[in-house]
Amino acid sequence: LPVLKLFVKHFPEAVTLVNGMKYLPLTRSIQIKADMDVLEFLLGINPRAVLQKTIRGLNGFYLLDTEWNAPDVVESIISSPIAEDEGNNTDHNEYENWSKRLHLILKSLMPPSENAKMVHAAVRFPTTITSINYMVWRYPEQVREKDSEGKFPLHYAAENGGWYRNCSTSVVNTAPKDENVLPFLISRHAEAALHIDKNGRLPLHYFLLQERVSDDSEGLDALLSVAPEALEIKDPLTGFYPFQAAAKVSSLATIYRLLRAAPSVLQHNNN
Repeated sequence: LPVLKLFVKHFPEAVTLVNGMKYLPLTRSIQIKADMDVLEFLLGINPRAVLQKTIRGLNGFYLLDTEWNAPDVVESIISSPIAEDEGNNTDHNEYENWSKRLHLILKSLMPPSENAKMVHAAVRFPTTITSINYMVWRYPEQVREKDSEGKFPLHYAAENGGWYRNCSTSVVNTAPKDENVLPFLISRHAEAALHIDKNGRLPLHYFLLQERVSDDSEGLDALLSVAPEALEIKDPLTGFYPFQAAAKVSSLATIYRLLRAAPSVLQHNNN
């Protein structure tokens, strides 16, 4: 670490340079399982570097999962928790190392005012299915908690469309796969789907801010299954009903589907 600090002191631009595989020093340190103090030092300079994608389209969260074998280890921990005195267990050591690094990265990305709500952080950024499952398992109460912006984790997940990378061993050697967590979060706290945050927005409003909404979206199905009345609530910042917002990001089939589910909005709109 002293050598790294000295190098960065004389060549500060080095932390922003990528190698041929588009690894930044931070993402490379994650890949090689660098010590915690090295990771903490690089995060202190630019925590958002963890979001930088490599030439394969993988960010630091994905690399953290795969290098520490997190999907398999965390699954075993969640399904059969290991006692604290079993510290010599290989799986438990892997889990502890991965968990400490994940907490450190998420805390470095979050504003200090958020008091480190880990579930909110895990869905706020492009993390992984394993990270989200683990944080919900470790902090189950946070799924039902609002942050300083009046948002539940569901609001942040909806803004991302609900899609996060799956790093399980069945997919790590192929193209990365995505899974939707909106059904999972709704099963833990369905009431959040009808909660208005400090911006006056519902999770559905955030969901429709995406660049593109798929016609067979699991996320849209999940939101509408528990909060169909959200279709009759305008986004106060855009003034649009959900069907109008969908006109910018989806096909005619989806727009028609939303109108059929809440035809009264046409009358409201005319008024």
